[in-house]
Amino acid sequence: MDRFLVALLTTFVVSLISVWFLQRFALRLGFTAKNNFRRTQAQAIPLLGGVGICVGFLAGNLLLTDVGSLFLQFGFMIPIVISGVLDDLFEFKAKVKFPVQVLSIGIWLVQTPNEQLLLSQMGFPIWLSMAL
Repeated sequence: MDRFLVALLTTFVVSLISVWFLQRFALRLGFTAKNNFRRTQAQAIPLLGGVGICVGFLAGNLLLTDVGSLFLQFGFMIPIVISGVLDDLFEFKAKVKFPVQVLSIGIWLVQTPNEQLLLSQMGFPIWLSMAL
């Protein structure tokens, strides 16, 4: 249990530091949200915070597994992180982001053994648990 608590605390601290650093970096380089019909903030909102959260998540999980396993377990996140950064910088439309999300789900499904899916463990057919 202590190992998981240390991993959780590590995730929190690394995320906090990463987001703080990326916030300063984004403000310095002008990577801020532009005002439009959805965003009406008075001050500049820095982008790229999701990268800091992802770094913290991976740092915490690195304490629970090795680097090779980490890549295999969380490889599905790579398209999401890349598209998230590009979306922050260029503001993609949903029809561009949706296929990337489907790709990530496909990678996750290929990497996840069927017997580890929650609904499969509850007795649902594999095809249904994968679809849901």
